[in-house]
Amino acid sequence: MKNKIVILLASYNGDKYIMEQLDSIVKQSYSNWEVLISDDGSTDNTLSIINEFCARDNRIRIVNESLTKQVACQNFGNLLKTALDK
Repeated sequence: MKNKIVILLASYNGDKYIMEQLDSIVKQSYSNWEVLISDDGSTDNTLSIINEFCARDNRIRIVNESLTKQVACQNFGNLLKTALDK
């Protein structure tokens, strides 16, 4: 059995790029992965795009969408803690 890869994605107002990023992950030949996303209070369409992907693929999950403007390393740190606590 292949090892599961956990991809951590910290997002903030990334609607210009998030669809391309997630499409790229979904299209990979390796399929034993999970994407954990923590959004830092995006005010653009980032969350709606992420939610569309979550509805289509249960390997993509939002683990926090209520953060408000932390620095990027704090947002990523929250993701890392979530991944390690699993």
